[in-house]
Amino acid sequence: RTPYLFLFGTIGLLFSSFIILGLAAPKVEFFPENQPQQIFVYAEYPEGTSIDKTNATSKLIEAEVAKVINQSKYIDAGENFMIDSNVAMVGLGAQNPETDKGGDQEMPHKAKITLTMAEFKYRRGLSSEAMRQEIQEQLKGKFAGIAISVEKEAAGPPAGYPVNIEVSGEDYGELIQIAEALKNFLNNESIPGVEEIKVDVNKSKPGLVVNIDRRKSGSLGVAAGQIGQQLRRSLFGEKAGIYKKDGEDYDINVRFDEKDQNDTSTLLDQYIVFRDQASGRIKEIPISAMVKVDNANSFSAIKHKDLRRVVTVYSAVLAGYNANEVVDNVKESITGFDGFPRDVDYQFTGEVAEQEKNMSFLLGALGTALGLIVFLLVLQFNSISNPLIILLSIFLSFTGVLYGISVFSMPFVIMMTMMGIISLSGIVVNNGVVLIDYTQLLIARKKEELGIPFEQMLPRIEAREAIVKGGAARLRPVILTAITTILGLIPLATGLNINFFTLITNWNPNIYIGGDNVIFWGPLAWTVIFGLTFATFLTLVIVPACFYLVYRLKLRINAWRNK
Repeated sequence: RTPYLFLFGTIGLLFSSFIILGLAAPKVEFFPENQPQQIFVYAEYPEGTSIDKTNATSKLIEAEVAKVINQSKYIDAGENFMIDSNVAMVGLGAQNPETDKGGDQEMPHKAKITLTMAEFKYRRGLSSEAMRQEIQEQLKGKFAGIAISVEKEAAGPPAGYPVNIEVSGEDYGELIQIAEALKNFLNNESIPGVEEIKVDVNKSKPGLVVNIDRRKSGSLGVAAGQIGQQLRRSLFGEKAGIYKKDGEDYDINVRFDEKDQNDTSTLLDQYIVFRDQASGRIKEIPISAMVKVDNANSFSAIKHKDLRRVVTVYSAVLAGYNANEVVDNVKESITGFDGFPRDVDYQFTGEVAEQEKNMSFLLGALGTALGLIVFLLVLQFNSISNPLIILLSIFLSFTGVLYGISVFSMPFVIMMTMMGIISLSGIVVNNGVVLIDYTQLLIARKKEELGIPFEQMLPRIEAREAIVKGGAARLRPVILTAITTILGLIPLATGLNINFFTLITNWNPNIYIGGDNVIFWGPLAWTVIFGLTFATFLTLVIVPACFYLVYRLKLRINAWRNK
């Protein structure tokens, strides 16, 4: 009865671990919530704002940020030990890589402040994420009409904003209206954790509409294309030649001076020079004689995805909030918004979509790894029962991982925890293979002692004795393997830092706990530690018990066949 008791009791623990995990409801994260090495303050003004005005207001934002970073708790001996550098950019270089995909462009209506943190060991235990939260609270509601976002650098591949809703359709003007209505609706909902809902496209970009009097231009012999080409050359330039230097070619482009590009009168008073085909005479016609100019607003950009026009409603998440919980609340709130026509669709993308995609990939990778493990073990043991025993031990080892996350209230980090589970599978397989292989060797030796033919099975009592001896013999190697692996992972899991260079040169190891590495690799290390601790019990108890039960089953089947 004892093998049955242990086996089904352990299987019960596995199912109970899922229940405990559901009750504990740990935070689910795509990548670990890091202590940012850089904090970015993005400020976006209405389209058409002059760079001088943007710069003036940006200085006011800088002053508010300075009130936070210059608090007494961050200052020692007149120096700020938290901040290494504080850089502000206006216009060129101020783009947000998440929303401005067009490269490094001139953006006179945008500003960016970059705070670079000192190394973790110099921060004296203070949190840069807490500083980011203080900056968010300091700037909240102080600059009306300006979209301000306080963000940190990504701790992984670019995935987009946590709250990222793509509204797609055909009529771009209608999409922008719906996106603006959705933005106002969600902002009025005051969802906890949402920084500020924004729209990545607007219809407030100022411009000039040049209306050509085609009758007049036609009578003067000027085509509409000539007028458009002339204005384009003035603003964007035209290639006039190539400059060669040191084996490199540089294009020479000719266009108006910057002051003339912004002067409407200068642009329209220029002449279009051409030879009249009818008379053969050179004509000089001013553009202003053939056009009328009106002020207008246009789209700041037109974006497409899968051949459909798209407007994105997005927001960052406030420091201290879990992105998945915030997105779930947004999904629940958006059900109350009834402004979507039939021909307009919306979907949540960004970090949420990447999270689901990577979770699917990692589950597939885990399934593929387990399939290859079983395939190789079948070839090694020339049996299907032994690989299935090892496969069962792998699944049961997840019990330790789930209990560890639940009991210690750790977040379930999709990337790192899943990688830890895949790594754990390989370690559990090694111990199980060593134990079963040695047990089979002892059974073969016992057959030789008793003079039993190789094709016949050992009696149950003798087989039980061999299994017990195999477990006892493998006890020390399995425990040593587990202990050395766990102890080796403890520094990575706890963030124990030792400077061996200064230890040798100055006899000072500069020991400290924490850092960026433990935030990133800690979830993986703890996953392996929890799983391997429980898997050691599995290897020493459950694997021999399963082997014994399977062996008894084989004896019964063999006896039934020989009847």
